[in-house]
Amino acid sequence: MSAVFFDLSRFTEYALAHPLEDTWKAANTALQTAANHVRLYGGHIDKFFGDGFLAVFGVPRSQESDARAALEAARAMVASSTLPGRAGVASGLVLRTPLGGGLAGDQTVLGPAINLSQRLSQAAPPGEVWCDVTTMRLVPNAITEALAPQPLKGYAEPLVPFRFLGLRHDPPEVLGREQEAQVLRRALEAVRAGAGRRVVLYGPMGVGKSHLARHLIETLPEGVRGVIAPRLTAGVALRYALRQALQKLLPDGLLQLRQLKLPEHLRTILDYSIGVAEHPGLPSDELDRLLIETWWTMLAQIAQNGPLVVVLEDMHNADPTVLEFTRRPAPPGVMLLLVARQNRWEAADDLEPLLLKPLSLEDTQRLILRARPDLGPAASLHLAEASGGYPLAVQALSLTPNGEPEPIPLYQPRVDSLPRLARVALQAAAVLGSTVPPELVRHLVGEEADLARLVGEGYLEADDRGQLRFAIPWLREAILGQVGGQQVQNWHQQAARWYQHQGRLAEAATHLEAAGDITRAYRMWRVVAQQAWTEERYSGAILGYLEALRLAEGTVRWQAALEAAEAHLALGRYAEALELASLPMEARELPQALHQRAWAIRLEASLALGQVDLVDSPTGGPSRQGIAPQMELPRPAEIIEPRLALALARTLPMEEADRLLQGLPAYLEGAARLVRARGLLRLGQLKPAQELCEAYLREYAHSPAENFEARLLLSEALWRQFRLREAINALGEPPGEVLPTWFSCLYGGHLAALQLDSGQMEEARALLEEGLLLLEGAPRWVVERVSRVRLRYLIESGQLEDALYFGESAVVHAPSPQLLALLTLAYALAPGQHNGQMLQRLLKGLQGQSQLEVRAACELATGINKWYQARSGTAHIRNAVLLAQRGHNPTLYFYALLALGFTQQTHNPKKALAIAHCLVQQTAASGFVVQHGYARLLQAQLLLASGHDPSGLLELEPRTPLAQLWKTLLHGVIQGEKPRLRACSFRGYGILGALARWFCQKFDMHLALRPERLE
Repeated sequence: MSAVFFDLSRFTEYALAHPLEDTWKAANTALQTAANHVRLYGGHIDKFFGDGFLAVFGVPRSQESDARAALEAARAMVASSTLPGRAGVASGLVLRTPLGGGLAGDQTVLGPAINLSQRLSQAAPPGEVWCDVTTMRLVPNAITEALAPQPLKGYAEPLVPFRFLGLRHDPPEVLGREQEAQVLRRALEAVRAGAGRRVVLYGPMGVGKSHLARHLIETLPEGVRGVIAPRLTAGVALRYALRQALQKLLPDGLLQLRQLKLPEHLRTILDYSIGVAEHPGLPSDELDRLLIETWWTMLAQIAQNGPLVVVLEDMHNADPTVLEFTRRPAPPGVMLLLVARQNRWEAADDLEPLLLKPLSLEDTQRLILRARPDLGPAASLHLAEASGGYPLAVQALSLTPNGEPEPIPLYQPRVDSLPRLARVALQAAAVLGSTVPPELVRHLVGEEADLARLVGEGYLEADDRGQLRFAIPWLREAILGQVGGQQVQNWHQQAARWYQHQGRLAEAATHLEAAGDITRAYRMWRVVAQQAWTEERYSGAILGYLEALRLAEGTVRWQAALEAAEAHLALGRYAEALELASLPMEARELPQALHQRAWAIRLEASLALGQVDLVDSPTGGPSRQGIAPQMELPRPAEIIEPRLALALARTLPMEEADRLLQGLPAYLEGAARLVRARGLLRLGQLKPAQELCEAYLREYAHSPAENFEARLLLSEALWRQFRLREAINALGEPPGEVLPTWFSCLYGGHLAALQLDSGQMEEARALLEEGLLLLEGAPRWVVERVSRVRLRYLIESGQLEDALYFGESAVVHAPSPQLLALLTLAYALAPGQHNGQMLQRLLKGLQGQSQLEVRAACELATGINKWYQARSGTAHIRNAVLLAQRGHNPTLYFYALLALGFTQQTHNPKKALAIAHCLVQQTAASGFVVQHGYARLLQAQLLLASGHDPSGLLELEPRTPLAQLWKTLLHGVIQGEKPRLRACSFRGYGILGALARWFCQKFDMHLALRPERLE
């Protein structure tokens, strides 16, 4: 609302200089004259204060023009006062309420705007009107002058008042609406040519429809008359609305209507409609029909004296009679501009719909800079985005100097136009959230809540799920400013009960918190989390646990933190689990059970993140000195929390771990099986490890992270038993979105390694490339494991140079003995002095490693290097075979056997053939396709050298470039034709490519040795 404080200046001097009766008469005359201006402009007097009074505009019902009316009334009061007068005008929120328990009987208004209007009046000189910045911005066409900051009583800082000088009467601008204005002008030209036109100007609330209509009326060309009829909302009869409009339109007022030539039966209706005749006694339907005909005929006759434009606003909620009137074609020479929020009219020749959409971002920014030229580009762009392109929202954001929205003065008139129950329903919807079920609003307000009207008039809209939301920016904020705190609390409590009855516990908890019932909200969130976890809705469970933690206090908070940490741990979110489990450690006094539980979660998370050193100690188990920094764990005898026993068992040798895992409660039995399976796998006891993993997946798979780990362990156990196909099947489907993305990367790396063995090179490449995008945030051990698979792919696919480059980079980021051992194989295949030196350095650095697979790779690299240098490397390769077999690594075992057979073909061809034959059988049975192909090629080469036809062995599909090259060379010897190979065919495999190149260059020599039986 807008407040006007008017008082008489220097009245004390006047009273001392005149008799009391004269003083009373003069003051009474001046105040009565000023009060008449208040009533004339639509305000009312709140109370008199001696030589002045307080007038309010917008109470009890606000209008869009309240601030403008207040300024005009204040200026009229000061100008017409018989005694020197002055006025202060301020706008803002007020509270209308009785004081003193209502003993005085009348209500008054309270608020900062009331006090400010009085201070401005007291500071203004006689004959002037001062206003605040909010009022000035509410009336864009006000002519004001900024004054020097004034110290005002009760205000800590001086305020800048504005002197009101009058109103500009320029037509409103149509920034960003040039095309729509052109459409209206075209329709007007048709009307001036004698046609009748109806234009439906429709769009959401606050989009600028009324502004564009006023622009049309105020820019009409000479000879065209126009009028804006009163708002035709439901309950306003057509005859009264048009009567008020015609009073503004006709020069001689309503008496001019009597001069129109109308049929007698319509004359009676006209007299009734302008209030000079009694009700004609006709039925309601008949009377409405005759009213429509009377006014249509009347408009047609008025338009004979010149074109006429009639603007009918708020047609979205018009009286049915009004709608029926507008459904008829417009009379000739008449343009009906129908302003509504929806197009409710059927297509017709004389009707043109004109949809008004929100402004573009560029036009919105221009509009903001027009209202606030002091803003910079960044600030104006921010406000433009916040406004959503709605001019009304732009005005709300431009009211305050700091850009904070002040939507109530602009939206309040529209809300006040609604019936009481509709306003209450709108308030309930605003309180209950950004979206709300319509059933809940009806539950709170009653079935009488006219939600259809609120949707129809554009206050609310339904989203895709049928939920109600506010249709335009900042309307909800404006509504919330009108609801008292006690009502807000009551509605939230009722909403919580309604949601709980519906089984929607998360929403119930949210409303309990909003109602201030924190304890019940905490309990409800825990129920939400537990129920969601049971239903495998893990994101909902995490939300519930975190919300419960946010609301928990005291010792309960530490319990909630550990519950949330366990949930994160089960979902593979180890960093978050570590952080949450650290919260209870902040407590000065923590029960021992909670303390050990916190340490257990921290230890498990640290292990999963690779932050605990699991290098074998001399006793065969992990060293306690390797446990994560600053972890002072209790000894096994001091453990009272079962979860800590479980976590600690992962860091101990198998025998000690078994003792800790005895007697664990049933809910930890599944996790205990995984700990045992992990230990057995490290010890090479593959079958028991396999059985434990299968039992876990069959009986205990409740934790997504543990379930994923169990499938990974099972797949590895099967692979190490030379059961490749079963290993791939055991891996199952990718982890999906339940676990962090790096789990998908780990899954892809493991599957790619199996695909390399099964000959699916392209599929492995695709998985590895996709994994590179998912590595962000992954623990270092995951990066190392995936890097190992990628390095192996680069070696096997003939990209040795890339393999060396990638391997060196990977070792820097995630060093490990396994990765370094694989890199030694790459350097062993790479010719050149530098690569030989790098190989020796790596081998020296890996000396003393106890892991069988690392030692096997080093022995194989040494044997290959010595063989290439024409020194016997057979002993090293034989050791590599034995170590790979003991280490249960099928890939390394098969490649070591291939190398052994290859190096034996010259010195002991019979043994080499036996090795090749054995390899063919083993790889065929186990599904290792790539190694099977190499074994057949080796056997074919050996048979060819011994004078036998190996053509049957060459009937295979090569899975690698090296296999293709090898097969081509052997086919060339069998067919007696030198194969045509490009130079690039020999690159990428290092010394193996060099050997193939030599073979091709000495092809004639190999042909000479070809057995005669092959001719």
